[in-house]
Amino acid sequence: MTHASGTASPTPAVREARARASGAFFRMGYKTAVSYPLSFGVTQVTTVVPVIVYFFISRLVRTDLAQVGGGYFTFIVIGVACERVLGGGLAGLGDEMESAIREGRLETLLIQPVDWRLLPLGLAEWPIAWALINVVALGAISVGLGAQYQVAALPGVLIIAVLGVTATLSVGIVAVSVKVLAKRTDPILTLYGLATAILSGAFYPLGQLPHLLRDLSWVVPDTYVISAARHLLMREGGHTGGPSTWTAVVTLLAFDVVAVPASLWVFSRLLEYGRRAGVLSGY
Repeated sequence: MTHASGTASPTPAVREARARASGAFFRMGYKTAVSYPLSFGVTQVTTVVPVIVYFFISRLVRTDLAQVGGGYFTFIVIGVACERVLGGGLAGLGDEMESAIREGRLETLLIQPVDWRLLPLGLAEWPIAWALINVVALGAISVGLGAQYQVAALPGVLIIAVLGVTATLSVGIVAVSVKVLAKRTDPILTLYGLATAILSGAFYPLGQLPHLLRDLSWVVPDTYVISAARHLLMREGGHTGGPSTWTAVVTLLAFDVVAVPASLWVFSRLLEYGRRAGVLSGY
């Protein structure tokens, strides 16, 4: 097995090859997803139906409205939508790698004339795209149930989402790196999922957390995405606490600049180690 590498600027031919590979990954993800239409349709329905459950829960919750930006229903839908998008890059990458390993496609992917470091980015394309489509549907249903958003803030939210997806994708890249070598379900995604469920404030205001957990929440990228999205989309979002919008942008950008190249390097190095050690041949 070989792979492209090097620090020189890519030539036009290399850039064209990368663009073709990117499109191929997207089409492969789409065709795999829709090849079982009934399962695909049921799965998508189950991902948007919970918003109705949140609506009824919001009618029972009694909390200081200032902490939830004036309405708990809008508050929780934004949190869940952010987690859905971020999970597209995180869990979606893990699922795609799992499928590639299970179906014996990993070696075929590795022998393509494309830098190994681009493999995780290609596998994550379709899960991220579908998560965005799913969130649009979730948002439309929530509006019909009474949620209110500052529509003019959507461009800013999109920027935050891109930065956040990139940040969580770096975690997913490290996770699949471990999985490729260990050939077992890695613990990284599970631990990160637990951390975000508790610390990100997706379901409750960060002010409800004990001080120690509140401090820990600042190391989780999801916290910044959810907080900034609420500040931008909710009329009284500034009262929900958490990092400010500008703090979120700066922190996520810094995280992306450091973590993404590092995670791609780790992925490439671990695959190279696996190739030398003969571990990859087991697939």
